Amino acid sequence: MKKEKKDTGYSEYQIKFTIDAIDPPIWRSVRIPSSLTLGDLHYVIQALMDWEDEHLHEFTVGKQSFGSADMLDDEVLDEDEVTLDMLLGSTRKKFTYHYDFGDDWRVTAEVEKRLKGAEELQHPVCVAGARRGPSEAGGGPWRYLSALEVLENPEHPEYDEVREWMGDDWDPEYFNLDELNEVLGKLNKTRVPFDDMGEDERDALLEQMLDEDPFLEERVMRLHNKIAEVYGVDAGDDMHAFVEKMGPDELKHFAETHLAGNAVEAAHEFGLLALAAEDPDEKTEFAEKALELDPQNVDARIVLANNALLDGDEKSSIKQLREAVSVAEARLGKKFFLQYRGSFGERIEARPYLRARQSLARALRLSGKVEEATRVYEDLLDLDREDCCGAHYGLIGVLLVAREYHQARVLIDRFREDGDPALAWASVLVQYATLGAKAATGELEDAIAQAPQVATCLLDPDTLDDLDLSSMDGHIVFVALDTFAEAWQECPGALEWLSSFVFGGEQN
Repeated sequence: MKKEKKDTGYSEYQIKFTIDAIDPPIWRSVRIPSSLTLGDLHYVIQALMDWEDEHLHEFTVGKQSFGSADMLDDEVLDEDEVTLDMLLGSTRKKFTYHYDFGDDWRVTAEVEKRLKGAEELQHPVCVAGARRGPSEAGGGPWRYLSALEVLENPEHPEYDEVREWMGDDWDPEYFNLDELNEVLGKLNKTRVPFDDMGEDERDALLEQMLDEDPFLEERVMRLHNKIAEVYGVDAGDDMHAFVEKMGPDELKHFAETHLAGNAVEAAHEFGLLALAAEDPDEKTEFAEKALELDPQNVDARIVLANNALLDGDEKSSIKQLREAVSVAEARLGKKFFLQYRGSFGERIEARPYLRARQSLARALRLSGKVEEATRVYEDLLDLDREDCCGAHYGLIGVLLVAREYHQARVLIDRFREDGDPALAWASVLVQYATLGAKAATGELEDAIAQAPQVATCLLDPDTLDDLDLSSMDGHIVFVALDTFAEAWQECPGALEWLSSFVFGGEQN
């Protein structure tokens, strides 16, 4: 039964959410767009209470129940088919959210205000609240209150057990409005009307998502491969339709069972987390967890080898990376190399191998073993002509240092079809070295317009420490400096020309 929307004129509701049976109360007062569905509101409440969405849930509005797609029957209607405006209108004051039917968390939602005329909010905004949301693994309200009593008495026989379970830093009174609103501000990015978007909008969104998580495509492809293995579903449109039909709860259960519950698959995720982490201690921690689950995990080996390189132990780093390459080769098998040479990047199982060889080439280059590094880079481009791991950057850097400008230009033109701010700085150097400063001026202007921080860091390398390398702009600067800075430094007059242009105008 799908209700027709009635336009009440309300643009938003201010709703107070209070967890039942907890005293002192845990509550949040939130301004919410009236166009949100109950399905959207489920994710809002999860964020408000810092829960992890690991259990079933249900809304009760009047005498009617609403739930997710995998719960629907004659008694439970689809929560994604009804908006707050359709349900609350101008009269209804309260409804209930029930989460984890075993632990029995219940949240009472009470309408405090109805607002008209204001421009619709882009996402929910919390205006007030109190106390930290309880751990959803807390056994329900009564078990949670009992745990808090235990924590007040260090002499209690269960104190150490509860402290370990709740965490050493657990503060039931903690509540930070700014932190919560930062989380709420990201919710509208996670539930996007993808089917309503045009092709350009979809491409822009996917590019943004990949910027925020460089391993997103790999994670999705591994999940699809596992679904294909378990259910025998074909890739492409069949897979997309099958995943849509599964719904978020079933999909999450599948991932927990077949990925998180599988030691090798779980190790792969820890390996990706290690690669993505910025903090060195976190990198090491994730890598060690991966190796505990799977001693042959390639990404974890790459991380530990790169750590050794940062510590100045080039010999150990190269040895570890050679071992990582050997492990990855053995996992793929000789037949794989014969079958997929040229298209390795399209095969998700080849990604760790490509990363290991890319890291080995970089370590060889940085340690002065340029000839071997060049061979590794060239072989990577032969294995993966689309170059998903970016081997062309390293090879161009090597060619620029060797002053093989023609070969460098061929590679730059090959991989710069869609524009690349990092490659713009390699192109400038080729133009300057072969045709002179005047001929390179136009390209330099374009390069500065695309990535101005590269110029700053080339002229003052210490400024690199101030960059946010997790951002796309920071990543572009890092790639440009890591691969092309040496060539800029060794090219006669290049940095002087750049400095004169930046600080004193064009130099002929």
